[in-house]
Amino acid sequence: MRLITIAIAMILIGAGAFVVFGGSSSPETDDGRTVLQYDDYVEFSTFASYPVTSSGTLNLVSMGGTNYVHAADIGHGSVTYTDGSTELFKVTKANLSVYMIAGQSNAAYRDVGIDPTMITGLRPGTAYYYGTSTEPSNSIGGANMSSDTSSYWIWPMVSNDGTAKIGGIDAPLAADLVTDDEKIMIVNTAVGGTLISTWVPGERTYERAKILFNDALNKIDNSRFNVTVKSYIWVQGEQDTATPIDSYISSFLEMHDAFTTGGVFSFKPLQKAFIAQTRAYNGVNSSVAQAELPTLDSTIILATTVTQTFTVANGMLTSDNIHYSQAGRIVVAYEVAIKIRSIAT
Repeated sequence: MRLITIAIAMILIGAGAFVVFGGSSSPETDDGRTVLQYDDYVEFSTFASYPVTSSGTLNLVSMGGTNYVHAADIGHGSVTYTDGSTELFKVTKANLSVYMIAGQSNAAYRDVGIDPTMITGLRPGTAYYYGTSTEPSNSIGGANMSSDTSSYWIWPMVSNDGTAKIGGIDAPLAADLVTDDEKIMIVNTAVGGTLISTWVPGERTYERAKILFNDALNKIDNSRFNVTVKSYIWVQGEQDTATPIDSYISSFLEMHDAFTTGGVFSFKPLQKAFIAQTRAYNGVNSSVAQAELPTLDSTIILATTVTQTFTVANGMLTSDNIHYSQAGRIVVAYEVAIKIRSIAT
């Protein structure tokens, strides 16, 4: 399945200006050719001469009423404009950073509070998710928890009409992490209602995440992408508010060690943990444990405590007073992305 990409840049070329989504804000030239990354899109702005034909590795496509030149494959291509001029391009491999989301229902995609229509700033071609054509890999836990990856693939987060296909924490996190030279892929392995003790090696939730994450990496086209596995975002703890603090810490460290050790959880290990602290309600043990974990391991980062301010009244929680609304998930994603960008991941 073709992945799509985009990062904004204004370039002066041929008869006018166009906008590139997915590549550098200062594209290089090579032997007279403008260099794009694989799956970049070139959006033509208002100017006198528009592209009429393309050749080689470039296609002319329309998305959401906007016309683009699409870098559809690695190699050379050209575009001919209405004024008769021709522009030459070279398409190179794209840089793709992979993050994992783990935890329980506030991280899982299948839950209340998901609203893709609230996602803004996610441009076509900048971000991807692992799952089905309609939503990320997900599970509501219990007997419905599945490790079947046969229906999962890698999909663009932006629909053909130019709007966000998905919501949750996944889409706003990707939108906040995309850079001019870095495309983002999110693999969501969260399972609703899971205790920290089910995330240690050998337990079903951990083993499911291991299968999904490795399958996602195997399905990336490495001939078109330079892949870097980054870190995981941990959104969990509502189920562990009464779990002894020492027990929570012990289980988390066991899980974290497996996640970040090469060949244990994945053939490309994750680098760091970014924790979105559990909102303290009905007990605080998991929140306290999460605050203590960074003092024990420098690769564990408390990314945000903003959830402590969430209420139904301020719109950050749904009516059940447990689950984050889409607005709340957007705030969590933003806070986590700020922390990720401030630390080498």
